[in-house]
Amino acid sequence: MSLNQTKITAKIKEEENPPKELAVIEDPFAQNSRVFLEIFEGFRAKPYYDSEGIPHIGYGFNLTVFDNLLALKEKLKFTGSNQQNQGKEVEQYYDVIKELHFKKPQKNGDEYFLETGKHIKENWDELSEKLDIQKGKKIIGRIVTNKATLNNNLKYLNALLQSFFPFSIDKQEAKPFLAHLIQEKRQKLQKILDKNYFDQDLFDSYEQLALLSLFYNSEGLIKNAPNTKTAIQNKDRFRVWFEIRYNSNGGKDLGIAKRRFAESNVFGLLGGCAGKDFNNTANWSKNYKPTFQEALDLFVNLHAPFYKEGQSTYLEYIRFYESGKPFKVKALKDLEQSNDLSLHYLPTQKSLLHLQKS
Repeated sequence: MSLNQTKITAKIKEEENPPKELAVIEDPFAQNSRVFLEIFEGFRAKPYYDSEGIPHIGYGFNLTVFDNLLALKEKLKFTGSNQQNQGKEVEQYYDVIKELHFKKPQKNGDEYFLETGKHIKENWDELSEKLDIQKGKKIIGRIVTNKATLNNNLKYLNALLQSFFPFSIDKQEAKPFLAHLIQEKRQKLQKILDKNYFDQDLFDSYEQLALLSLFYNSEGLIKNAPNTKTAIQNKDRFRVWFEIRYNSNGGKDLGIAKRRFAESNVFGLLGGCAGKDFNNTANWSKNYKPTFQEALDLFVNLHAPFYKEGQSTYLEYIRFYESGKPFKVKALKDLEQSNDLSLHYLPTQKSLLHLQKS
């Protein structure tokens, strides 16, 4: 099954407030990747925590990455009231940022911890009172919490982070750095694809844009995801779609789910996902016409074993996930048109013939 789709040769959409100047030259693929990421990352002028307890700023710029701090130092504006701190170099704040970074010992777990340090010791009791969920004997110098508690205290945590890292960034200053990061991530991703002998036709396609968005969100979602890499290597369109949509959101974050839906829609197997201006990402795959054999393979895949969260086939898990039950909501709120999965994927001759003609 081919993964190759239409190459990106023009703008997908006109962008609002385009950057005045970029440090890198953008081809159509890079420009559209930037616009896509601007929408799904969102922009925050001041430091903030993401859903995983990691300090960020701008368009999802990870402040725990030292190279990011160095690259941003000329773009950040001091907003603090303490004049003694105004002359400090941005990189001098790196130690406090590391202290304010919540660690996650298990990739798909729901436990996060914060360890005390010289910078945040005065705030430790308040942090512990708001966040610590340890029962019984507590670990001295460590706060253990979970995602729900983190999210319930984001306003407090963001204010604390901003008091320790008193800087902001302008949107026009952030866009060139985003373009730089996209170039960097694109090169890294291409090396991974080259190393695994992936199809060169995948490059600069809509499908690669979806993979780049996934990689930008977290490099480990491809680097440390053998199922995804194997699916791409085998040109298994169904399993790439499945891994992005249903198996790349370990924290069951509803906001991440919306982004994964838009990314997976590019592979053209299920539409109906809203993502602001990119609610029609499924249309990017309109040239994809499965053969009769590919349609048969799709139905076989859907009924193949897949054991997760009490489900035993791919189809069962798809229905479970789309129902909203993993997110403890009645339905996934981002769906403009609800996906009626009771009628999807029925392995009947009529369905196969209809799919072959579409």
